[in-house]
Amino acid sequence: MYIYDSHKTCMTMPFEKSDVVKEVGKHGPGILLALTSKTARRALHEMRSEAPFVVSRDFVASDALNDRRVERRNTVLSALQVTATQHSLTSIVMPHVHLPTFTLRIARVINRCPLLNKLDLMSCGIQDWQYIAPALRNCPLLAHLNLSENYIGNPQNMQELVDSLVLCPALSHLDMHECNLTNCIDTLTPVLPQLPALRHLNLSNNALYAAGILRLSRVLETCLALRSLVLTHSNIDSILAQSLGHRLRNFPALCKLDLSSNRIGRAGFVNLTKGNRIVRLTHLNLSHNMIDAANDEGTVLHFQAALRSSRLTHLVLKNNRLGNRIMQAIVAELPGCATLVLLDLDGCFISDAGVQDLAQAIPQCRSLSVLRLQDNLITHTPITQITDAWVAKHNSTEGLFLDTAYDNDAT
Repeated sequence: MYIYDSHKTCMTMPFEKSDVVKEVGKHGPGILLALTSKTARRALHEMRSEAPFVVSRDFVASDALNDRRVERRNTVLSALQVTATQHSLTSIVMPHVHLPTFTLRIARVINRCPLLNKLDLMSCGIQDWQYIAPALRNCPLLAHLNLSENYIGNPQNMQELVDSLVLCPALSHLDMHECNLTNCIDTLTPVLPQLPALRHLNLSNNALYAAGILRLSRVLETCLALRSLVLTHSNIDSILAQSLGHRLRNFPALCKLDLSSNRIGRAGFVNLTKGNRIVRLTHLNLSHNMIDAANDEGTVLHFQAALRSSRLTHLVLKNNRLGNRIMQAIVAELPGCATLVLLDLDGCFISDAGVQDLAQAIPQCRSLSVLRLQDNLITHTPITQITDAWVAKHNSTEGLFLDTAYDNDAT
Protein backbone atom coordinates (compact mmCIF):
# COMPACT_ATOMS: atom_id res chain seq x y z
CA MET A 1 0.00 0.00 0.00
CA TYR A 2 1.40 3.39 -0.95
CA ILE A 3 0.18 6.94 -0.46
CA TYR A 4 0.23 8.37 -3.95
CA ASP A 5 0.61 12.12 -4.35
CA SER A 6 -1.29 13.09 -7.49
CA HIS A 7 -0.70 16.81 -6.93
CA LYS A 8 0.27 17.41 -10.56
CA THR A 9 -2.62 15.39 -11.91
CA CYS A 10 -5.24 17.18 -9.87
CA MET A 11 -4.22 20.56 -11.23
CA THR A 12 -6.56 19.71 -14.11
CA MET A 13 -10.13 20.42 -13.07
CA PRO A 14 -12.73 19.06 -12.98
CA PHE A 15 -11.59 15.57 -12.07
CA GLU A 16 -14.17 13.03 -13.17
CA LYS A 17 -14.77 9.56 -11.81
CA SER A 18 -13.35 8.02 -14.97
CA ASP A 19 -10.09 9.86 -14.30
CA VAL A 20 -10.00 8.46 -10.79
CA VAL A 21 -10.50 4.93 -12.10
CA LYS A 22 -7.75 5.46 -14.65
CA GLU A 23 -5.37 6.82 -11.99
CA VAL A 24 -6.06 3.92 -9.66
CA GLY A 25 -5.42 1.54 -12.54
CA LYS A 26 -1.92 2.91 -12.99
CA HIS A 27 -0.88 2.00 -9.48
CA GLY A 28 -2.94 -1.07 -8.67
CA PRO A 29 -5.73 -1.64 -6.14
CA GLY A 30 -5.60 -0.18 -2.68
CA ILE A 31 -3.68 2.94 -3.65
CA LEU A 32 -4.31 5.97 -1.46
CA LEU A 33 -4.85 8.84 -3.88
CA ALA A 34 -4.23 12.46 -2.98
CA LEU A 35 -6.88 14.57 -4.66
CA THR A 36 -8.08 18.16 -4.39
CA SER A 37 -11.21 18.49 -6.49
CA LYS A 38 -14.57 18.03 -4.76
CA THR A 39 -15.68 16.02 -7.78
CA ALA A 40 -12.66 13.78 -7.38
CA ARG A 41 -13.22 13.31 -3.68
CA ARG A 42 -16.87 12.47 -4.27
CA ALA A 43 -15.98 10.04 -7.05
CA LEU A 44 -13.33 8.38 -4.95
CA HIS A 45 -15.70 8.22 -2.01
CA GLU A 46 -18.10 6.20 -4.16
CA MET A 47 -15.39 3.64 -4.93
CA ARG A 48 -13.88 3.23 -1.46
CA SER A 49 -13.66 -0.50 -1.90
CA GLU A 50 -11.20 0.07 -4.75
CA ALA A 51 -9.20 2.96 -3.28
CA PRO A 52 -9.65 4.35 0.23
CA PHE A 53 -10.30 8.06 0.43
CA VAL A 54 -7.60 10.52 1.43
CA VAL A 55 -7.39 14.19 0.46
CA SER A 56 -4.45 15.93 -1.11
CA ARG A 57 -1.05 17.32 -0.39
CA ASP A 58 -2.64 20.75 -0.66
CA PHE A 59 -4.65 19.99 2.44
CA VAL A 60 -1.67 18.76 4.43
CA ALA A 61 0.64 21.61 3.47
CA SER A 62 1.53 24.05 6.21
CA ASP A 63 0.76 27.25 4.29
CA ALA A 64 -2.45 29.28 4.53
CA LEU A 65 -3.98 27.41 7.45
CA ASN A 66 -7.61 28.23 8.10
CA ASP A 67 -10.52 26.47 9.76
CA ARG A 68 -11.61 24.75 6.57
CA ARG A 69 -8.12 23.42 5.87
CA VAL A 70 -7.77 22.20 9.45
CA GLU A 71 -11.04 20.34 9.09
CA ARG A 72 -9.85 18.72 5.88
CA ARG A 73 -6.52 17.78 7.41
CA ASN A 74 -8.34 16.15 10.28
CA THR A 75 -10.32 14.24 7.65
CA VAL A 76 -7.03 13.08 6.15
CA LEU A 77 -5.81 11.68 9.44
CA SER A 78 -9.15 10.07 10.26
CA ALA A 79 -9.26 8.37 6.86
CA LEU A 80 -5.64 7.31 7.23
CA GLN A 81 -6.32 5.73 10.62
CA VAL A 82 -9.23 3.75 9.16
CA THR A 83 -7.17 2.70 6.15
CA ALA A 84 -4.25 1.62 8.32
CA THR A 85 -6.63 -0.68 10.19
CA GLN A 86 -7.96 -2.23 6.97
CA HIS A 87 -4.66 -2.44 5.10
CA SER A 88 -1.04 -2.73 6.06
CA LEU A 89 0.61 0.39 4.68
CA THR A 90 4.20 0.09 3.52
CA SER A 91 4.85 3.78 2.84
CA ILE A 92 3.62 6.96 4.50
CA VAL A 93 4.80 10.29 3.10
CA MET A 94 3.19 13.21 4.92
CA PRO A 95 5.58 16.18 5.11
CA HIS A 96 4.57 19.64 6.31
CA VAL A 97 1.52 18.61 8.32
CA HIS A 98 0.90 20.98 11.22
CA LEU A 99 -2.00 20.02 13.46
CA PRO A 100 -2.27 20.12 17.27
CA THR A 101 -3.11 16.41 17.50
CA PHE A 102 -0.94 15.21 14.61
CA THR A 103 1.77 13.53 16.69
CA LEU A 104 -0.63 11.32 18.63
CA ARG A 105 -2.75 10.45 15.60
CA ILE A 106 0.10 9.60 13.25
CA ALA A 107 1.61 7.46 16.03
CA ARG A 108 -1.64 5.46 16.11
CA VAL A 109 -1.38 4.97 12.35
CA ILE A 110 2.24 3.81 12.60
CA ASN A 111 1.26 1.34 15.32
CA ARG A 112 -1.11 -0.30 12.84
CA CYS A 113 1.49 -0.66 10.08
CA PRO A 114 3.84 -3.54 10.95
CA LEU A 115 4.97 -3.75 7.30
CA LEU A 116 5.93 -0.07 7.10
CA ASN A 117 9.03 0.42 4.93
CA LYS A 118 9.14 4.20 4.43
CA LEU A 119 8.10 6.99 6.77
CA ASP A 120 8.52 10.67 5.84
CA LEU A 121 7.37 13.15 8.47
CA MET A 122 9.61 16.04 7.46
CA SER A 123 8.73 19.42 8.95
CA CYS A 124 5.62 18.36 10.83
CA GLY A 125 6.31 20.46 13.90
CA ILE A 126 6.97 17.41 16.07
CA GLN A 127 8.54 18.27 19.42
CA ASP A 128 7.17 15.58 21.71
CA TRP A 129 8.45 12.11 20.78
CA GLN A 130 6.75 10.08 23.51
CA TYR A 131 4.16 8.75 21.04
CA ILE A 132 6.04 8.37 17.75
CA ALA A 133 9.23 6.85 19.16
CA PRO A 134 7.46 3.85 20.78
CA ALA A 135 5.35 3.38 17.64
CA LEU A 136 8.50 2.83 15.57
CA ARG A 137 9.25 -0.28 17.61
CA ASN A 138 6.39 -1.99 15.80
CA CYS A 139 8.05 -1.43 12.40
CA PRO A 140 10.87 -3.98 12.08
CA LEU A 141 10.91 -3.58 8.28
CA LEU A 142 11.36 0.21 8.35
CA ALA A 143 14.15 1.12 5.91
CA HIS A 144 13.65 4.84 5.13
CA LEU A 145 13.04 7.33 7.93
CA ASN A 146 12.92 11.10 7.40
CA LEU A 147 12.41 13.18 10.54
CA SER A 148 14.08 16.32 9.20
CA GLU A 149 13.08 19.80 10.34
CA ASN A 150 11.39 18.55 13.49
CA TYR A 151 12.67 19.47 16.94
CA ILE A 152 14.52 16.78 18.88
CA GLY A 153 16.75 19.13 20.82
CA ASN A 154 17.51 17.28 24.06
CA PRO A 155 19.03 13.93 25.09
CA GLN A 156 15.74 12.64 26.52
CA ASN A 157 13.93 12.95 23.18
CA MET A 158 16.89 11.43 21.36
CA GLN A 159 17.10 8.53 23.83
CA GLU A 160 13.46 7.68 23.19
CA LEU A 161 14.18 7.66 19.46
CA VAL A 162 17.36 5.61 19.52
CA ASP A 163 15.77 3.02 21.82
CA SER A 164 13.29 2.45 19.01
CA LEU A 165 15.74 2.70 16.10
CA VAL A 166 17.84 -0.21 17.37
CA LEU A 167 14.71 -2.36 16.93
CA CYS A 168 14.61 -1.47 13.22
CA PRO A 169 17.39 -3.68 11.82
CA ALA A 170 16.43 -2.90 8.21
CA LEU A 171 16.91 0.87 8.59
CA SER A 172 19.11 1.96 5.69
CA HIS A 173 18.29 5.67 5.21
CA LEU A 174 18.17 8.04 8.18
CA ASP A 175 17.56 11.73 7.52
CA MET A 176 17.67 14.06 10.52
CA HIS A 177 18.82 17.35 9.05
CA GLU A 178 17.85 20.50 10.94
CA CYS A 179 16.62 18.69 14.05
CA ASN A 180 18.57 20.80 16.57
CA LEU A 181 20.94 17.99 17.55
CA THR A 182 23.56 20.24 19.16
CA ASN A 183 22.95 18.88 22.66
CA CYS A 184 22.02 15.31 21.80
CA ILE A 185 24.41 14.16 19.06
CA ASP A 186 26.34 12.22 21.72
CA THR A 187 23.17 10.23 22.45
CA LEU A 188 22.73 9.29 18.79
CA THR A 189 26.37 8.54 17.93
CA PRO A 190 26.90 5.31 19.96
CA VAL A 191 23.76 3.76 18.50
CA LEU A 192 24.73 4.12 14.82
CA PRO A 193 26.94 0.98 14.73
CA GLN A 194 23.91 -0.98 16.01
CA LEU A 195 22.11 -0.24 12.71
CA PRO A 196 23.68 -2.91 10.50
CA ALA A 197 21.90 -1.85 7.30
CA LEU A 198 22.55 1.91 7.61
CA ARG A 199 23.68 3.15 4.18
CA HIS A 200 22.68 6.84 4.12
CA LEU A 201 23.00 9.32 6.99
CA ASN A 202 22.08 13.01 6.78
CA LEU A 203 22.81 15.14 9.85
CA SER A 204 23.11 18.48 8.09
CA ASN A 205 22.33 21.88 9.54
CA ASN A 206 22.40 20.82 13.19
CA ALA A 207 25.04 23.22 14.57
CA LEU A 208 27.19 20.31 15.69
CA TYR A 209 30.14 21.20 17.88
CA ALA A 210 33.70 20.08 17.15
CA ALA A 211 33.95 17.32 19.76
CA GLY A 212 30.63 15.86 18.60
CA ILE A 213 31.78 15.72 14.99
CA LEU A 214 35.07 14.09 15.99
CA ARG A 215 33.28 11.39 18.00
CA LEU A 216 30.82 10.92 15.14
CA SER A 217 33.63 10.41 12.62
CA ARG A 218 35.29 7.81 14.85
CA VAL A 219 32.07 5.87 15.35
CA LEU A 220 31.13 5.95 11.67
CA GLU A 221 34.28 3.97 10.87
CA THR A 222 32.51 0.99 12.41
CA CYS A 223 29.34 1.44 10.29
CA LEU A 224 30.27 -1.19 7.75
CA ALA A 225 27.38 -0.52 5.35
CA LEU A 226 27.52 3.30 5.33
CA ARG A 227 27.77 4.54 1.75
CA SER A 228 26.52 8.14 1.92
CA LEU A 229 27.28 10.82 4.54
CA VAL A 230 25.80 14.33 4.37
CA LEU A 231 27.14 16.98 6.78
CA THR A 232 26.33 20.27 5.09
CA HIS A 233 26.07 23.42 7.23
CA SER A 234 27.84 21.62 10.09
CA ASN A 235 30.47 24.18 11.13
CA ILE A 236 33.29 22.01 9.81
CA ASP A 237 36.49 24.04 9.66
CA SER A 238 39.99 23.18 8.41
CA ILE A 239 40.91 21.34 11.64
CA LEU A 240 37.81 19.13 11.56
CA ALA A 241 38.33 18.58 7.84
CA GLN A 242 41.84 17.38 8.60
CA SER A 243 40.50 14.84 11.11
CA LEU A 244 37.86 13.66 8.63
CA GLY A 245 40.51 13.41 5.94
CA HIS A 246 42.65 11.12 8.10
CA ARG A 247 39.67 8.82 8.66
CA LEU A 248 38.25 8.71 5.15
CA ARG A 249 40.25 5.64 4.15
CA ASN A 250 38.93 3.80 7.22
CA PHE A 251 35.31 4.04 6.10
CA PRO A 252 34.91 0.62 4.50
CA ALA A 253 31.98 1.35 2.17
CA LEU A 254 31.69 5.16 2.01
CA CYS A 255 31.38 6.39 -1.57
CA LYS A 256 29.34 9.62 -1.26
CA LEU A 257 30.49 12.55 0.88
CA ASP A 258 28.72 15.92 1.00
CA LEU A 259 30.47 18.61 3.08
CA SER A 260 29.06 21.58 1.20
CA SER A 261 28.41 24.92 2.91
CA ASN A 262 31.06 24.54 5.59
CA ARG A 263 34.30 26.48 6.03
CA ILE A 264 37.07 23.97 5.44
CA GLY A 265 39.18 26.51 3.51
CA ARG A 266 42.33 25.77 1.57
CA ALA A 267 43.99 23.73 4.36
CA GLY A 268 40.92 21.56 4.80
CA PHE A 269 40.69 21.05 1.05
CA VAL A 270 44.28 19.78 0.96
CA ASN A 271 43.78 17.49 3.96
CA LEU A 272 40.64 15.96 2.51
CA THR A 273 42.04 15.33 -0.95
CA LYS A 274 45.74 14.58 -0.54
CA GLY A 275 47.16 11.10 -0.83
CA ASN A 276 44.60 8.36 -1.42
CA ARG A 277 41.99 9.72 0.96
CA ILE A 278 39.23 10.07 -1.62
CA VAL A 279 40.22 7.02 -3.61
CA ARG A 280 37.00 5.14 -2.72
CA LEU A 281 34.63 8.06 -3.24
CA THR A 282 32.38 8.32 -6.27
CA HIS A 283 30.55 11.51 -5.17
CA LEU A 284 32.31 14.46 -3.53
CA ASN A 285 30.64 17.81 -2.83
CA LEU A 286 32.82 20.59 -1.39
CA SER A 287 30.86 23.57 -2.71
CA HIS A 288 30.58 26.80 -0.68
CA ASN A 289 33.60 26.08 1.52
CA MET A 290 35.72 29.24 1.31
CA ILE A 291 38.47 27.39 -0.57
CA ASP A 292 40.93 29.91 -2.01
CA ALA A 293 43.37 27.96 -4.15
CA ALA A 294 43.76 30.35 -7.06
CA ASN A 295 47.43 31.11 -6.44
CA ASP A 296 48.60 28.18 -4.33
CA GLU A 297 50.71 25.71 -6.28
CA GLY A 298 50.89 23.18 -3.45
CA THR A 299 47.10 22.92 -3.26
CA VAL A 300 46.91 22.43 -7.01
CA LEU A 301 49.48 19.63 -6.98
CA HIS A 302 47.76 17.81 -4.11
CA PHE A 303 44.41 18.02 -5.88
CA GLN A 304 45.86 16.88 -9.19
CA ALA A 305 47.39 13.82 -7.54
CA ALA A 306 44.06 13.04 -5.83
CA LEU A 307 42.20 13.20 -9.15
CA ARG A 308 44.75 10.90 -10.75
CA SER A 309 43.95 8.05 -8.36
CA SER A 310 40.24 8.72 -7.82
CA ARG A 311 37.12 6.92 -9.02
CA LEU A 312 34.91 10.00 -8.82
CA THR A 313 31.77 10.12 -10.92
CA HIS A 314 30.39 13.38 -9.44
CA LEU A 315 32.65 16.27 -8.38
CA VAL A 316 31.05 19.50 -7.13
CA LEU A 317 33.36 22.41 -6.25
CA LYS A 318 31.14 25.38 -7.03
CA ASN A 319 31.40 28.76 -5.32
CA ASN A 320 35.02 28.43 -4.25
CA ARG A 321 37.86 30.68 -5.41
CA LEU A 322 39.72 28.09 -7.47
CA GLY A 323 40.81 30.01 -10.55
CA ASN A 324 42.48 28.86 -13.76
CA ARG A 325 45.32 26.95 -12.12
CA ILE A 326 42.94 24.39 -10.63
CA MET A 327 41.28 24.20 -14.02
CA GLN A 328 44.64 23.36 -15.57
CA ALA A 329 45.09 20.54 -13.05
CA ILE A 330 41.62 19.19 -13.86
CA VAL A 331 42.30 19.41 -17.60
CA ALA A 332 45.57 17.52 -17.17
CA GLU A 333 43.82 14.63 -15.41
CA LEU A 334 40.48 14.53 -17.27
CA PRO A 335 41.62 12.07 -19.96
CA GLY A 336 42.48 9.60 -17.21
CA CYS A 337 39.25 10.16 -15.24
CA ALA A 338 37.32 7.44 -17.01
CA THR A 339 34.44 7.49 -14.51
CA LEU A 340 33.76 11.24 -14.16
CA VAL A 341 30.17 12.00 -15.21
CA LEU A 342 29.48 15.38 -13.59
CA LEU A 343 31.83 18.31 -12.99
CA ASP A 344 30.39 21.41 -11.31
CA LEU A 345 32.63 24.50 -11.32
CA ASP A 346 29.96 27.20 -11.11
CA GLY A 347 31.23 30.41 -9.55
CA CYS A 348 34.87 29.31 -9.26
CA PHE A 349 36.53 32.46 -10.65
CA ILE A 350 37.53 30.71 -13.87
CA SER A 351 38.31 33.01 -16.77
CA ASP A 352 38.76 32.64 -20.53
CA ALA A 353 42.14 30.89 -20.42
CA GLY A 354 40.88 28.10 -18.16
CA VAL A 355 37.83 27.45 -20.34
CA GLN A 356 39.92 27.41 -23.50
CA ASP A 357 42.15 24.74 -21.94
CA LEU A 358 39.08 22.72 -21.00
CA ALA A 359 37.63 23.01 -24.52
CA GLN A 360 40.71 21.26 -25.87
CA ALA A 361 40.30 18.41 -23.37
CA ILE A 362 36.59 17.76 -24.00
CA PRO A 363 37.18 15.27 -26.86
CA GLN A 364 39.23 13.09 -24.52
CA CYS A 365 36.64 13.03 -21.72
CA ARG A 366 35.26 9.54 -22.02
CA SER A 367 32.23 9.72 -19.72
CA LEU A 368 31.70 13.41 -18.83
CA SER A 369 28.05 14.22 -19.57
CA VAL A 370 27.32 17.21 -17.28
CA LEU A 371 29.58 20.26 -17.12
CA ARG A 372 28.63 23.39 -15.17
CA LEU A 373 30.59 26.63 -15.67
CA GLN A 374 28.02 29.29 -14.84
CA ASP A 375 28.82 32.46 -12.88
CA ASN A 376 32.46 32.54 -13.97
CA LEU A 377 34.49 35.25 -15.72
CA ILE A 378 34.00 33.94 -19.23
CA THR A 379 33.44 35.96 -22.39
CA HIS A 380 31.93 35.08 -25.74
CA THR A 381 34.81 33.46 -27.64
CA PRO A 382 35.73 30.77 -25.05
CA ILE A 383 32.06 29.95 -24.61
CA THR A 384 31.78 29.38 -28.35
CA GLN A 385 34.89 27.18 -28.30
CA ILE A 386 33.73 24.92 -25.48
CA THR A 387 30.20 24.74 -26.88
CA ASP A 388 31.54 23.62 -30.26
CA ALA A 389 33.74 21.00 -28.58
CA TRP A 390 30.81 19.75 -26.49
CA VAL A 391 28.45 19.53 -29.46
CA ALA A 392 31.09 17.71 -31.53
CA LYS A 393 31.32 15.05 -28.82
CA HIS A 394 27.67 14.81 -27.67
CA ASN A 395 25.77 16.02 -30.77
CA SER A 396 23.88 18.53 -28.60
CA THR A 397 24.39 21.08 -25.84
CA GLU A 398 22.46 18.96 -23.33
CA GLY A 399 24.39 18.73 -20.09
CA LEU A 400 26.44 21.88 -20.72
CA PHE A 401 25.63 24.89 -18.50
CA LEU A 402 27.25 28.21 -19.39
CA ASP A 403 26.64 31.91 -19.13
CA THR A 404 28.71 35.07 -19.42
CA ALA A 405 29.83 37.36 -16.65
CA TYR A 406 30.29 40.25 -19.09
CA ASP A 407 27.99 41.91 -21.55
CA ASN A 408 30.88 42.87 -23.80
CA ASP A 409 30.79 39.55 -25.62
CA ALA A 410 33.38 40.56 -28.18
CA THR A 411 30.97 42.89 -29.93
